[in-house]
Amino acid sequence: MNKLFAIPPLISLLMTSLPLVADEKPANAVAAADAIKVEGKFDAKFCIAPRVAKLGPPKFQLEAAVPSMMVATNSELAQKHVEHGFALVSAQWDFEAYRHFAAAIQQDPECLMAYAGMCLALARPFNEDLAYRNVAMERMLDLVEAVDELNEAVFPDYECRFATAVATLLVDSPRKAGEMFYRIADFYPNESLARLFGIFLLRGGYDEFGDARPTQVAAIKDMKALMEKNPNDLMIIEYYLALVAESPASMAEFEKQYLPYARKLAEINPEFAPWQHLLGHFLWRSGKLAEADKAFANSSRLFKEYRKAQGVSFFDCQTELKSYLYRSSCLYDMGKFDLAIKLASPISKLNISEDRLASATAQMVLWDARTLPARMYIGRGQPGDYQKALETLPKKGDKQIFGEKSLAGGYVEALAYYCGAHKALAAKDYPAAKGIHQAFRGMISKIASMEQSVRFTNNFSSLSEFHRAGSTLAVLDMCLAGQIALEANDDSKLAAINWLRSAADRQARPSMMMPSSISTPMENLIGEAYLELGEVEKARDAFAKAIELYPNNYRSAAGLKQCEDQDK
Repeated sequence: MNKLFAIPPLISLLMTSLPLVADEKPANAVAAADAIKVEGKFDAKFCIAPRVAKLGPPKFQLEAAVPSMMVATNSELAQKHVEHGFALVSAQWDFEAYRHFAAAIQQDPECLMAYAGMCLALARPFNEDLAYRNVAMERMLDLVEAVDELNEAVFPDYECRFATAVATLLVDSPRKAGEMFYRIADFYPNESLARLFGIFLLRGGYDEFGDARPTQVAAIKDMKALMEKNPNDLMIIEYYLALVAESPASMAEFEKQYLPYARKLAEINPEFAPWQHLLGHFLWRSGKLAEADKAFANSSRLFKEYRKAQGVSFFDCQTELKSYLYRSSCLYDMGKFDLAIKLASPISKLNISEDRLASATAQMVLWDARTLPARMYIGRGQPGDYQKALETLPKKGDKQIFGEKSLAGGYVEALAYYCGAHKALAAKDYPAAKGIHQAFRGMISKIASMEQSVRFTNNFSSLSEFHRAGSTLAVLDMCLAGQIALEANDDSKLAAINWLRSAADRQARPSMMMPSSISTPMENLIGEAYLELGEVEKARDAFAKAIELYPNNYRSAAGLKQCEDQDK
């Protein structure tokens, strides 16, 4: 089972999965591209989704973090939109970045950097605007190849190289693109954006033991060097925080080394919603849960206010949903279970119109929000909680979950099997629990076999959500094996604990500025098992590790208190 859902090391731009371009372009992208190539005609609207076009130009809200960059255009307004667009890509507000780049090409249909930025803003795999991204890339490459009457390139060398690196990122390899950005930065040392992209795309992340890979160490070193040279460059700070967001560093290390930078951003522009969400993540990792709760509340409020003022749909504002999810998790960690459920319940019932099912936000609703109350009941695991979890899971009548255009139904069914096994355990019906566990494993295998259809077809399922769900089920499988062994006394207690250790080893840290999909660290279960065996020191070690993984988690704190009480 350990190899099920082995997550590929998808290197990404600011915590989002890079595109795995489908073999075939959507029909409307092909038609628009043909209009460019065959008829020689181009209109900026070919790159702009209708829902974006009707909104009009976006607000300039990030003056403090716009990059100083080369933009070949005669339009000052187009240049300003391009600069703000790249600032928003770096802040992970892709939709607003898209709006700025769309505004730029409406001002100047031959602004090469606007098309390059648009391709980055629409870089997500399976995104509903893939057709427009494909057209933007076609246009971008046409402009790169454009020559004048003397057969000389129309656009500056820097912009042509930058655009070519963007195209490489989309259709070839993040590593190749990163190397290209590095070479651009070496040739144009004053253009910091290429350097940032190069460093970030060549990062290596952290291995299964939580250690930084050599390329990650190098990326952090290079980013720190940039910060030392440019201490007031807010974009560099953003990229640095993105590099270390998933670091295995302790609460104390996070508070000392990283949190001050997140606070700095939020203090400079307290009305900028993405920076409030970023602050919430770093506060959570630092163990400051009450402050994190406030930051996530601010983030969701600011996103909502901005959306309403601009006429933007909730489904074009994924980080607002992330803030709701993270805040629910934060309240859960604080032991405020009823409040957590109160916040989670409305977002689990959000309606999705059929025409927005392909949006990243809609996919997060289907996979994460719809299952959040159930996952919190599963995490608490008190008597009656598994029945409550079953009651809150989506029902078969939910066609958006169980329809042919979604694979989320398999995830929901697997969670239901997991709850059923625990109900059988509570009733001491061990044969039934084991039988349901086998059915649960069969469901996991069935879901894992569907990966190719997610990876290579244009269905509505999200690859990142699919892997996140699969990783969750793999952890729960080993957890259930350990809990059955503990209850049924089939194996020694230590053998059962080893199953729980395997689950703990598979449980990853929260990623992509998202809370964990499992509401409690497996180390809590290990600690509780050791307490039953009377091995207080081993229990203490487990709870201490748990409280670092899920900073100041109430259940971990209660376990440590129980260990202290037994020492008296």
